[in-house]
Order: sequence, then C-alpha cells, then structure tokens
Amino acid sequence: RIVAAVPPPPRCPPVPDGRILEDLGPALLMQIGRQAAALVPKSWTRGGDAAASAAAAAELLRGRYPPDVLEAGLWRAVSYRSSLAAGMGLDPDLALEAAVRSTKLWPIAILLMGSDVTEVYGSLGSRVYLDHIEAGRLVVENLILDETDFERIRSFVELHPHGSIGPHSPLAKVDLELPGGRVRLTVDVPPASAPGFDARNLSAMSRLPLPRLISLGTISEAQAARVLEALTGGTPVLVAGPTGSGKTTLCNALLVALGRGVRVLTVEEVREVEDLGEYGMLHHAYAIPGARTSAVMALLHRNPDVVFLGEILSSEHARAFEFAVDSGFRVLATTHASDWRGLLRKWSSWGLSQVLEGALIVFMRDKRVERVGTVTGGAWEEVEPEPGAAWLDLVRSLRGMRTNFEVAAAVGGVIPA
Repeated sequence: RIVAAVPPPPRCPPVPDGRILEDLGPALLMQIGRQAAALVPKSWTRGGDAAASAAAAAELLRGRYPPDVLEAGLWRAVSYRSSLAAGMGLDPDLALEAAVRSTKLWPIAILLMGSDVTEVYGSLGSRVYLDHIEAGRLVVENLILDETDFERIRSFVELHPHGSIGPHSPLAKVDLELPGGRVRLTVDVPPASAPGFDARNLSAMSRLPLPRLISLGTISEAQAARVLEALTGGTPVLVAGPTGSGKTTLCNALLVALGRGVRVLTVEEVREVEDLGEYGMLHHAYAIPGARTSAVMALLHRNPDVVFLGEILSSEHARAFEFAVDSGFRVLATTHASDWRGLLRKWSSWGLSQVLEGALIVFMRDKRVERVGTVTGGAWEEVEPEPGAAWLDLVRSLRGMRTNFEVAAAVGGVIPA
C-alpha cells in the first residue's frame, strides 16, 4: 500500500462551505466569502485515506522524470508522474494531485489551472491571493506563503537559464507551460522588495475580450467605442495606471476588436499581448529589451495599421512613441502613473510633455477605467465618452461574446484602407 511506504500527512482539514468557482481537476477552487476563497484538493473530499494516499504518492514521485528526454518541462514531468501514480492505483484526479504535489510549484500550479484565474500573488508570511475574472480579487484563506514554499518557488525559477536571483538581480521572470496556456512566473527578493512571487496567466487574455471587460465593469461601452474611434482615427492612445491595474489586458482586447485583416506591429520589452495572428490579424511581434527608437524606425517599413509599443518605461521609450506618432501611425501604448499629475511630471522630466498634448489618455485603477482625458496646454482635460453612432453600434453588437476568437470573427476589420 502507498500509505505504508511514506508516513501520512496530518489529518486533512474539513472542507469549507461555499460555492465552487472552478473545478481545477485535482482540486476545487471554492468561494467562501465575498473576497475569500479556499483551495480544496479532491483528496480532502473523498474521505478515508485518500488525502494520505495522495500526499504519500507525491513523496514517492518526487524527482522522477521521463526517461526519454534530457530536459522535461514542468507539465511534461507532471504528466509522467501522473501516469506513474495511476499505476499505483490512484484514480485520475488523485493521480494528478499527487503529481503536482511532487513539484516545487504545489499548490500554485493548481490555482493556475483555473480557466478564469488571471493572476496569483504571494508575499512571504502572508496569505496568497488571486484575481479571478468573474469573482474579482480573492484571498485564499487556507494558503500562506511560508519560508519553505517560497524557497521551493525560488529554486524552481533559479533552475531556468534566465532565472538568476540575488542582490544584484533581485527580480527574475520565467515562462512555463501549463494545460491550456502559458504562465509568467516572477520572483522578487530584497533589496527590490520583500520576498514574494507573482504568477500571471498569459493565456487568460483570450477569455477577456472587450465585451467581457464591459460586462465586468472594466470599461463602459461608450468609453470602449470612443477609444476605438480615436485609435483608428489616428489619435495616439496611452493607457496609464499602477502595476496590475489591467492596462495590457485592455490593450489586448482593443487590438483584437480591430478585427481580421488589420496589420499590427507590437514592440514590447517582454511579449505580453497575444499572438493576434491566431485571430486572422496580420501580426508582427517583437520583444526588444532596452532602446526601442532605432528598432521602431527599422520596423515601420512594414507599414502597419496600428503600432503597439507595450509599456513606456523610459525617456527613450517615450521618444519611440513620439517618433511613431510623428510618422503618421496609429499608436497604442501603456505606462505607469498614479494620476495625470504624476504622468505629466514624468514626461516633463523627460522633456517630452508635448507628446501628451492631444493624445487620448485612459487612466485605470483596480481593473477599472477611472477617467479618460487629454493634456491641453499642460493641463488635464476630461474627454466625455461621446463616440459616433457607428462605433457604439459596433461595440454593442459584441454583447455576450466571451472569447477573442468570437470578437475577431464578428468584427471582420474596421480600419479603412
């Protein structure tokens, strides 16, 4: 018996009452309060020695890799171990639970298997929390990131060729594949911040099209129509806000809403928007760390309909934004700013405040559009969301669509030749 091979874990806790947000396969994500959730492994719900069996099997599986490959990715190893656990007599859900338990990313990897989980965060000594498309931000009450868990996550990242972490490199990002998509895992250590991690489900963007963002209250129909009208009409659009406010997700949805056949050039520090080619768009995507102006100059010969410059992090990036606008291209970008005054101060310090004049600026906070405006004569001016009837009708025609595939197919292409 498996239980006899490894001492069983402590008695499993009671299953909390609440509604099931998602069936994650080997576990359930349950909402147990307005802003509270619990991760419930399936083994907890089976009774008997199921929980002990899953935990014991995980100990036996640890360090086992497929014999036919030199480097097994996370999910390749999980799939292999799951098959071994099934051979031990565990049913599919418990076998997968045991396999994921055997990795350094248990239980974070389980949370990221949720189709509507967009991001999972944790700081040392605090409860883990997540962002869920329908339920919003939830604290996972039964998960606290302790020293052991953090060191496991950190060591997993450090095994990656680009995962070096230390005093001179206190932040590392690596990408990993999970069922249904790609996850970007970031680990922070002092002096950059307190020890912690951020796991972002990059594939969740496909399930956050413009109509779903509207239904979730991220942006109104009138605001969405006004931004699309401005962007396609040649007004540069800058989406600003704090980290994690939903800037890139909104930009991704706006780009998809331009429709099939539209030529899009994206230049980002690290690629974050989707592969828009999957939706029939002509997408040239580039990940260019550091300076961008020369790269933009070299790439604009592709004659794109829209240029997305990702996050404007420096004066050099802002000059690339200015160059693309002055070259007559439709330009979309994001930038960090807490409010319009901070935005104006930053761009003034770069000697580029004039670039903001006439641009449509969308401020976001807590996954919501807070205000829309422009800078005129060095001062903020609110812009009322009064789009043309055709644009409003277009946005309204997308109601009920829940994926970017549906939106791209319905729109067709909205930029005139």
